[in-house]
Amino acid sequence: MHTSLTATVVAMAGLASVTANAACPTDLDGTGATDIDDLTQFLSNWNQPGATDFDGDGVTDFDDLSQMLAGWGACGSDCTDLAPWTYVVIPDTQYFTVWANGGSPEMFYSQTQWIADSADSLNTRFVSHLGDIVEFGAEDWQWEFADAAMQTLDGVRPYGMTFGNHDADDYIWGRSDIKYNNWFPRTRYDSQTWYGDGFPEGKNTNSWQTFTAGCADYLVLHLQWDPPADVRSWADGVLAAHPDHRVIVSTHEFPGNYVLWNEVLIHHANVFMVVSGHECARERHLPLVNDAGNTVHTILSDYQCDNPSQALLRYYVFNPADDSVEAVTYSPWNDTYETDADSSFVFIAEYGTSSQGCDDVAPYGGTPHTVPGRIQAEHYDEGCEGYAFHDLDAFNEGGAFRQDGVDLEPCTGDDYNLGWTRDGEWVRYSVDVDATGEFMLDLRVASDGDGSTIHLDLDGTPLSGQIDIDPTGGWQSWTTNTTGPFNLDAGQHTVTLHTDDGDYNLDWMEFRRVP
Repeated sequence: MHTSLTATVVAMAGLASVTANAACPTDLDGTGATDIDDLTQFLSNWNQPGATDFDGDGVTDFDDLSQMLAGWGACGSDCTDLAPWTYVVIPDTQYFTVWANGGSPEMFYSQTQWIADSADSLNTRFVSHLGDIVEFGAEDWQWEFADAAMQTLDGVRPYGMTFGNHDADDYIWGRSDIKYNNWFPRTRYDSQTWYGDGFPEGKNTNSWQTFTAGCADYLVLHLQWDPPADVRSWADGVLAAHPDHRVIVSTHEFPGNYVLWNEVLIHHANVFMVVSGHECARERHLPLVNDAGNTVHTILSDYQCDNPSQALLRYYVFNPADDSVEAVTYSPWNDTYETDADSSFVFIAEYGTSSQGCDDVAPYGGTPHTVPGRIQAEHYDEGCEGYAFHDLDAFNEGGAFRQDGVDLEPCTGDDYNLGWTRDGEWVRYSVDVDATGEFMLDLRVASDGDGSTIHLDLDGTPLSGQIDIDPTGGWQSWTTNTTGPFNLDAGQHTVTLHTDDGDYNLDWMEFRRVP
């Protein structure tokens, strides 16, 4: 029925997709257009209640279909806000408030003045400070400089502040936010229509704000450095309460914060971008994949350690026409741009739910590994955290080959190896056994630790007992461990390698048939 009905509807519509109002109820996938993808979703819910029951009579039927067709290019007002728009982030300004490392308050002032002066020409919709606003949070005279700089934006553009470790008034790695909330209290913002809420109650230490651009609703969530459990729980609730908003998360310290990613952000399809400072790594752009199968662009920018006298900031130009985002690194102080690949790049923002869900795990390269045969450690299955692999942080510590969170590095005498292994992590490999029989397993391993243990599962059931990996004297000092025999049935299977006690490197594993 659906096939013929689809053909009928397409013939009746005779229309191309158009950009529609973001609030249009017939835009089921949130792309800003009522089109054939929305129609497919509509038909899959035929005779059922839900979001496709536009007239509220409890069932999806021909009356709702009429509304779907009426909304095909004419649902509400056509979007007229399709011009490129800008989101600005101000990295750590701490040295500007103490004249350290070549910095000065005038550099901070030049940044916010430029943001205000260029707001119209760049169509700036929102500004985030990435935290470490001052060097020593207990000193009011430093907050005076920060306040004077940020006052330039008051009433000009919506903005949010991120509480960094140096902003704590119990010094650097503390938690006290008294001074921060004295200078940037919730009362400074809560009369603004764009200000949502703060946490803890009555404070602005963590906060969220909203704005509209490109006929879509955005939410920016500002989270303090290393957000504790109560902040993570609050953030989880904010994201769950705004599923139709496209979300940018600004948190002072993100790379390595696997708790925030694995516990909160990975589970929300509306999060598409995370920005942070804090680290002297200067610049980093790491795409991650969330549970919806969408790419989340996590981006670090912090210039305080190598050239604070440049007073660099970062801004992002969004193009609603194709969902592209251009990252630009600029110094208002010197009127100079950085144009290297880490400072100037373009990515595609993914919104809503991807058609490639995280439960869709595929063999690496599309074909299972042949057994008997050698399997490179880095050729684990393609998919998301918790499905194709489990890694306790969200980042590839070695930065090599793949960028999905598993830690890989260049390997002596080979391409790459799995490293930085920790207790409880695992990787999955799809295999195709050519014939039933007994097999031995060779593992090329290295370790400068105190000894490690692993075990293997086959299709979710135990395949091996404990396999010991002894120290080899270096992380690139390789030896081959042999274990087995194992009985393997012919056909396709999944082999999962579990790390029980970490601190070893794995180059490859090879199944050999027992003669």
